[in-house]
Amino acid sequence: MKDQCYEMATKLAELRRVLDVYRGMFELPEDAAAIAGPFPEIAGAIRKSLSVHLLSGCAALFTDPAKTNKDENMSFQNLIANFPPGLPAQAQTEWAKIEAIAAGMNLKGFRNKYVAHFGLLEHLIDAPAVEQGITSEKLHELLVAGESLINLIIRIPGVYQPGTVFTFYQPIPASRSTAPFLRQLSRI
Repeated sequence: MKDQCYEMATKLAELRRVLDVYRGMFELPEDAAAIAGPFPEIAGAIRKSLSVHLLSGCAALFTDPAKTNKDENMSFQNLIANFPPGLPAQAQTEWAKIEAIAAGMNLKGFRNKYVAHFGLLEHLIDAPAVEQGITSEKLHELLVAGESLINLIIRIPGVYQPGTVFTFYQPIPASRSTAPFLRQLSRI
């Protein structure tokens, strides 16, 4: 379980950085235009790649079951299922918050229908789309809540040494952030 907490905290930090890049490049229309204007195909490919990475990663961590067939998943459900004495009240509250956020976004349904599998039926007939409420704000809220839950779990006596905190996320330094990147592109 200790290694799983560490690995999941690392993945959460990575996903937060990917979200930072996504937001920095595509959240504001003027930023998106810096790349989409001169390079629309490249902008589309980058946007889709970042989106797929975020949705796949978040769905895997937050909505995948403890096991798929006989293989254990690196998911919160697996972490919680393998936690012997059960989660303390504060961690249970944080997990309930995470489940509500993920369910409100229909993250699992959206990932399964549009990211993990290409639903051919929707392209052939007028089938209803999968309802979803995925926004960059909700993804950020979910990732931060995941970090909080990991840190609540590792504080449980016997899991890690007292005082251990997994805070792996570090924002990209301003000099290497999306703003100077987009400025470089606009000079081309």
